[in-house]
Amino acid sequence: MLILVFILNWDQFRNLNLRSANGEFILGLLANLRNIYEIRSNPETWYGRADILMIPRKSHNYFAYIIEFKTTDTKTDTEKTAQDAIEQIQEKEYISAILNAGIKPDKIIKLAIILQGKKVVVEIEKFNTPGTV
Repeated sequence: MLILVFILNWDQFRNLNLRSANGEFILGLLANLRNIYEIRSNPETWYGRADILMIPRKSHNYFAYIIEFKTTDTKTDTEKTAQDAIEQIQEKEYISAILNAGIKPDKIIKLAIILQGKKVVVEIEKFNTPGTV
């Protein structure tokens, strides 16, 4: 999570187009966590491709993360875009790759990172299994 805080506070990051090769920069920052996490970029999941999956190597110690990035123009509602990204994670079942790695649902966190010029919105949500709140 420390890497995420660094990214959100770094002005040049806000100008990156995450759908281009510059998204590799983010993976470079996350590479420092490779002893703790298996970092997967654009992995195929059940119904689509997540931007980044972070799967802990020791499943009982750390949370797993599903990260979805979006960029928007100045006229777009960032809060709605963030909620749409969280819904995309759920609908496309990006979680399947993490569950297949043996991670329990209560150890999975969904992150939507929305960039709108210099404005950054982060939506964080724990994964809820059916029948939980």
